[in-house]
Amino acid sequence: MKHFVILLAIPLLIASCKKENLKKIDGINYPTESQFFDVNNDGTADFELRFTQVSSKDIPISESIVTGRLVELNSTLILPHTSGKTLKLTKGDQIDRPGEFIDLVYYERQIVSREWDGNQWDEYWTVDAVSEETYYLGYLLNSNSENNLGWVQFDINKEDATVTIVESKQTSEDFIVID
Repeated sequence: MKHFVILLAIPLLIASCKKENLKKIDGINYPTESQFFDVNNDGTADFELRFTQVSSKDIPISESIVTGRLVELNSTLILPHTSGKTLKLTKGDQIDRPGEFIDLVYYERQIVSREWDGNQWDEYWTVDAVSEETYYLGYLLNSNSENNLGWVQFDINKEDATVTIVESKQTSEDFIVID
């Protein structure tokens, strides 16, 4: 009988662990799975938007934050603005091909966040960008032995943090201008 009770408890334990990985938080909406982006339409994802939650009971002022960060996939390289932020590019900016030795110093790839102030969640997602309406990202795409420089424009829904590609352009030249 003792072994039977243990066998019944194991599936319940596994089910409760799965619920922790759903990334659902009362009061806010955000994708429960990563979003993948294929900027050159070759059927292979170039970026992933991954959501994480950080909570701390030890720091009452900032009990929790949920962030959405871009992750580079398949040898794609995100090119940050000179300020080091991911979505700080605007229309008319020129993106230059990086030199042979690319500075791989970590910079913030967070593009959206939502904080808990101790009483409630922020009303909307905060987008880490220069503009409140247009969001551009520069990238170096390594595909089929070619290194194409490009940019992508995202639309970001501030209510549920869903991100869609509006436009993407790339070139084999040494620079590209966001037009």
